[in-house]
Amino acid sequence: MNPRLLFVTDSLGMPREGVKYENTFFNKIDEEFPEVTLIDKSKRGRTTEDLRGLDQFERYDPDIVVTVLGIVDCAPRTFYKLEKEILSRTPDLFSKPYVSIFKSFRKSRPERCYVKPHVFERNLRHYYKRANKRDVPVISVKILPASNNFVHKSPDILEQISRYNSVYDQAAAQFGNVQLLAPFDSVEDIEKFFLDVEHPNKLGHCLIAQGLKPKLSNLVSRLNE
Repeated sequence: MNPRLLFVTDSLGMPREGVKYENTFFNKIDEEFPEVTLIDKSKRGRTTEDLRGLDQFERYDPDIVVTVLGIVDCAPRTFYKLEKEILSRTPDLFSKPYVSIFKSFRKSRPERCYVKPHVFERNLRHYYKRANKRDVPVISVKILPASNNFVHKSPDILEQISRYNSVYDQAAAQFGNVQLLAPFDSVEDIEKFFLDVEHPNKLGHCLIAQGLKPKLSNLVSRLNE
């Protein structure tokens, strides 16, 4: 049986207008490692809260895991998550005026992020521990840097990304099966790698794939020994 490589990502790993499927880092890894069975568990709007589910690990019995999560967790928000959930179930007749009024004076703030730092850390540790018990290596791509447009839209995003990436560092340091990847760290002009405020374009996907390839190559070689 081919080794199984499980990808657990948010929308950053998915195709969208401006990035075709064949240009995604998932597909590039699929082409690079034909001897590996890739399992795509990407989902728009995913946070690390999803990592608690068996569908994100145990049910697929992977040999290697790659996660790309965190920006949905940490991004400053205009509305609390509970507010968003209530509004999504409220008729437009009532929800639209509410949103319009509150957006006129309420700014995006870190305290309204969807996953608090201590919960983010707990989610990562719990997931890494489960993988460690099964001797499964995990590569976590840290939260990508913010584009200028993102900072303009949400000035607190830089501090949030730094804070949550520090949580990644702390959590990963306690587990020998976890590697971190920060593919944009050596890039001087990050603007040319983004499609919009937060999603990578084709060049951005290439950069992520290039960072993953050597790490995955080493892990796949070990599995085949």
